[in-house]
Amino acid sequence: MIFVSRPKKGPESLRGSTSHGAIEFNSNKALFNANPLSRLVFTAYRRADVKQALYIVFDEKCAYCETRFGASGDGAVEHYRPKGRFIAENRPGYWWLAARWDNLLLSCQHCNESRGQIIVTPGMTMEEATRLHRDTLKKPTHGKGNQFPIKGVRRRPKKEDALLIDPTRRDPRKHLYFPPDQGISLAVPRETPTGPDVYGLATINVSALNRFRLVRERTGVLMDLRKHVLELESSLDAAEAAQDQAAKHAANTRSTTALAAIAARAAKNRPYSAVAQDLYLRLIEWMRAERRDGVRLPVPSLIASNLL
Repeated sequence: MIFVSRPKKGPESLRGSTSHGAIEFNSNKALFNANPLSRLVFTAYRRADVKQALYIVFDEKCAYCETRFGASGDGAVEHYRPKGRFIAENRPGYWWLAARWDNLLLSCQHCNESRGQIIVTPGMTMEEATRLHRDTLKKPTHGKGNQFPIKGVRRRPKKEDALLIDPTRRDPRKHLYFPPDQGISLAVPRETPTGPDVYGLATINVSALNRFRLVRERTGVLMDLRKHVLELESSLDAAEAAQDQAAKHAANTRSTTALAAIAARAAKNRPYSAVAQDLYLRLIEWMRAERRDGVRLPVPSLIASNLL
């Protein structure tokens, strides 16, 4: 999950007093005022220009888990604040935001819907998670569905403190990360003086960011990058042991190339870029610590090549 800059100007279908979105809002407002239990109609957000605009903003990736759409699915237009009624609370959803550009995200079905999924937990190996996924016929349901947790009392949107991260408003990196040295790639809330970050924790749980198939894909990214980490370690050792300037230059070129390959994988348009970003930053931290302390430190541990 990464921060995404959303342009203020939305697609034509949602822009202006005569747009499809404005007409739909006025119609639903009249229905709701006549009877709060009326069946409201939501179609403006489904228009082709809306989805195309979101595809561009999110680089054809899920706003929550960064899975890329294409061969296996097209993704869905997701309402950050749900338009549907909160059954458990017996109150309407945020129906008036259904056609608001700043309330729409692009999401995969596994993040957006409540589905049967196995959640991988800290300390679990991928082998254990795979066995659990295969052997559990009736999987517990996880995914956003109509969830929208907040801190305190539910109010008008501008006064609410939403726990679920909207990556176009709040930088996810400040609240959750993907440590590269846990054996498998889990989303983890950052620590605060009062415990795990509440926004990171809620987002991980609501969007099921540690579901089995997603963890498997992210772990695969780390496995692909493993060769560059090993090359970086090898080239830094070679530079230190170099007997002449030419050999040192060659080793430094190798290390620069290895680090650049990891940085390229962390580009925001790549799937699961946050995983590569956290690895890249961890390696930079490791290299700076070596220079600062003047000692050789072990390379940050990574996933074993035979893990999957």
